[in-house]
Order: sequence, then structure tokens, then C-alpha cells
Amino acid sequence: MTILDTLITDRSDSDVELYNLLKDKIQQRTATAEEWDLWEATQLKAAYNAHDLNRIASAMDCISKLIADYGYMVKGSPKSDWKEGDIPRTDEIKEFNKAIQSILHNFPPTDSSISPPKSLSNVTIKMANDLEKLFISIPNTLERISFAYEYCGTVFSGEVNI
Repeated sequence: MTILDTLITDRSDSDVELYNLLKDKIQQRTATAEEWDLWEATQLKAAYNAHDLNRIASAMDCISKLIADYGYMVKGSPKSDWKEGDIPRTDEIKEFNKAIQSILHNFPPTDSSISPPKSLSNVTIKMANDLEKLFISIPNTLERISFAYEYCGTVFSGEVNI
């Protein structure tokens, strides 16, 4: 199992509703123990917290290593040691955005229904799903690229010039 197997691609409006409900209850100090447990269990798909930022950064690192084997380079190295309570600084988000842009530049989505965000600012649940779908699709894309390589002129071997 790799980090790519942990990516989330099925966020929905109900996840946003649950997040907003729990957030409101916690702010109003009316949350039950079960609601607090759910909030702290990092299982909320509709919010990017430290756990999610670390997962995304680790996925980008994994993708960077994979595509480096094929001669591609990813610019930017996002922070991957976020802790609960950390507040992302502008320069840290810029590193995330630079890496996302670099991956998108080298590997634009092959599925027209996927439109990942160009940055982590104002991300919708569809954009978050699409970003993680893009990361999941890259190993398959790399495999297809490797099958398309022309080996040492073999495309033309055996042909006779007249």
C-alpha cells in the first residue's frame, strides 16, 4: 500500500454539511463527546487539516519520485510535517501551489471531467477530489508512456528504402 492508496476522491456535499454542523456545535459549545471524537479523528473529508496537508504533500513527494524516473521534474517541495494547530504561511502555500502547477504542467488530466485546482486557495470539494484523482492517475499515465517509447529505431527496422 502506498500513500496514493489513501487519497480521497469521494467527498460530497454531505461531508460539507457534517463539517459545518460539527464546527457550529463546537463553536457554540454544544457538541457531544461523540461529535468531538469525530471532529478530532481527522475523518472529516470536507476540511483540509494537518493530516490532509501531510497526506497531499506525501502524495506529491511520491509522484515527484515516480516522474523523476521518467525524466520529469517537479518544482516545489511542500512541507510535509504539519501538526494540528499549524497555520500555513504564505510561503508554505506557495510551495504547495508551485508543486501542483509543476505536476499539472507535466501531466494535465487525461479525463476531461477532472479539473484540479491550480492552487490550494479556495478549494471546493470537487477540486479537492479532482486533485487527488489526478495524483492517482499519474502512475497509469507513466506506464502508458513507457509502452509508447520507440526503442533504438525499431519502428523502422526491416524497411527497405527504394
